[in-house]
Amino acid sequence: MGITVGRGLLYLLVFIHLVLPWTPANQSDDGTIVVGALLIGIGFLAIAIWSRGNPRAALTAGAVLFLIVETVAATTGASPWSDGWPIKLGLSALFVYSLAAVWSSTPENTRT
Repeated sequence: MGITVGRGLLYLLVFIHLVLPWTPANQSDDGTIVVGALLIGIGFLAIAIWSRGNPRAALTAGAVLFLIVETVAATTGASPWSDGWPIKLGLSALFVYSLAAVWSSTPENTRT
């Protein structure tokens, strides 16, 4: 179950970074933000696809990428921690849940 939740979370992050920059509510005049969101979305997509073969490493990499993106966004002022904190906290909790599940299972059970 934890692997499925983690994989779903990765695909949710793909959607957030590839689709939402094009919606009217999130449009930005700065092209670098859109390009950055697309590159991050492609990174999450690659990790989500990778999670089919090696979920333990992929979910760990996805959590690390998520933390890096959120830390850079907060330190640059692009998205302070206080903006959307319930969503960020929820996504972090889902990563913790999925990582706990995948790391507590035996290696034979991590390939789904």
